[in-house]
Amino acid sequence: MKKIKKYFVKTILFISLIVNVIFLFNSINGCKSYPFSQKWTSTDYSKTRYLIITADDFCCSVCIDSGSILGVKDGIINTLTAITTYPNAASIIKSTKEKYPLVHIGIHLNITTGSALSPREKIPSLIDKDGQFYDITDELGRLDKISLNEVEIELRAQIEEFLKSGVEIDHFSYQHNLLALYPPFYDIVIKLAKEYNVPVRNPVSLSVIDKDKFPNSGTRQVAKQLVTKLALKHPFKALGLIKYAKEETMLENIKKLDNAKIKHPDYMIDYLFGNPTPENLIYILNNLPEGTSELIFHLGFNCESDKASKGIDTNYFPLREMETVLATSSFIKEYIKNMNIKIIYFSDLTK
Repeated sequence: MKKIKKYFVKTILFISLIVNVIFLFNSINGCKSYPFSQKWTSTDYSKTRYLIITADDFCCSVCIDSGSILGVKDGIINTLTAITTYPNAASIIKSTKEKYPLVHIGIHLNITTGSALSPREKIPSLIDKDGQFYDITDELGRLDKISLNEVEIELRAQIEEFLKSGVEIDHFSYQHNLLALYPPFYDIVIKLAKEYNVPVRNPVSLSVIDKDKFPNSGTRQVAKQLVTKLALKHPFKALGLIKYAKEETMLENIKKLDNAKIKHPDYMIDYLFGNPTPENLIYILNNLPEGTSELIFHLGFNCESDKASKGIDTNYFPLREMETVLATSSFIKEYIKNMNIKIIYFSDLTK
């Protein structure tokens, strides 16, 4: 009997691991390598494609902020997405907008990174004993324990922190895409977007919509790490998350945005993350779909001062520096100009 029970448990764990591979590969950002056949020459597009170029994670690290601002000052970045759960976020947003008035800044809504802004007693299901958010793996395993009311309280606090800067919120986006992955959370995002009258990031990666040209969904290496952690920590609970990784479930969130008349780009492109090479960026630009897209960068420098910052993936710092080199390349600027790609803002989506 003990042998049968032991075998049964091992079987369940194995099945859980496989299921989570499917789940996370369909829902978490990233990619490692791609099949290239495209030449380094732009296609003659007869129709203009519209592109928002965003740098994520602003305000959470001096090294990240320095790279992001360089991307604005000397590169192709026209939009920043700020995380307000780190110290001095509002003042950083204010000073950046004053110095670079053409940049638009949105908010990276977040329940996995940094320290919560709400009082501990108001959001006990969201934070650990130190008052900080649980990491993404733990959050995925405890969704049933999280109060939706508390999520709304904390997201409102982050929005109000941003507004202290005096800068208009350009858009909403989602750290780790968790708020877009889990429908009850996304309903809160939609409610807030409608209330504050701001456009939002498309919740579904282009690699989900167009699997032929963009076959991998985000950072595969990150997904593999999370798969292992999630399967070991929460093997049974993880089985219940599969339905949220299905394509039809994710696309339903876009329908919700349209029904609520909330503006969003047609596509969200996270395909640069994990492989920030010139060849990959050229591939993305050459295969940019017609309509409006948001291309996401993660900029920064590989410096030591922020390596201990809570919630920051320090392993990605060297690749942040590579992304910064790409974003400030004069060749890429000229390439975009010659491809009939028009750089726009989220605010242009209402026109």
